[in-house]
Amino acid sequence: MSEYFPYQSLRPNQEDFIKLVDNAVRNGENLVIEAPTGFGKTISVLAGALPYAKEMGYKIVYLARTHKQMDRVIEELKAISSKTHVSGVEFRSRKELCLHQYVQNFAPDAYNAMIVCKNLKKLGKCEFFENLKRKKEEFDELAQYFVQKPAEPMTILTHSKMLDFCPYELTRKIAFNSDVIVASYLYMINPAIRENFMAYFDFDYSDLIVIFDEAHNLPNQAINALSDRLSVYSINRAIK
Repeated sequence: MSEYFPYQSLRPNQEDFIKLVDNAVRNGENLVIEAPTGFGKTISVLAGALPYAKEMGYKIVYLARTHKQMDRVIEELKAISSKTHVSGVEFRSRKELCLHQYVQNFAPDAYNAMIVCKNLKKLGKCEFFENLKRKKEEFDELAQYFVQKPAEPMTILTHSKMLDFCPYELTRKIAFNSDVIVASYLYMINPAIRENFMAYFDFDYSDLIVIFDEAHNLPNQAINALSDRLSVYSINRAIK
């Protein structure tokens, strides 16, 4: 049984699943696996991918469609960490991980939040970002604390509030030293988000083991991510 499988017993065929994943990552292969609800796919994928990832220094990028699915990965990582040390962090949008009232009140979506955030930082008008430099040692200690054991985004947000740090930047800092980064599909299927993500961490694709959870959702998600929409209302406003 894998040292990264935290439970007392395996379900039927779970060991074969783990071996398939382990073999695929060691050989640099693509793998598609289908299994029924309740099989334990999340923990099986992690137990299969983590040994080689840890051994060779690869970063696992675990992508899911919903926050609930992303939270589930963190739950399993916490279970693993009670047996074997493993680190992981869950990404959320900049708007969800922002304490600045201007972003909260006037940025209607993630894209606008990103633009407003960049301008506030450039102008030195975000105290939470400025505190990363003012209290660098304290910030580094907090990031190291969260590398010791995976935590949900809300836990990171709570600690950031207490110390007046930017939760988004803290999440990114934790990710540098985490074994697993959990994020939405958009981090790989949206070109702009993907390029920014890869550049920020200086990743090469050969550094990563990429997992798509519930991959049957991918076609629709990719179509939505790569499509633009214009409403009649928007066109009328533009004409006016």
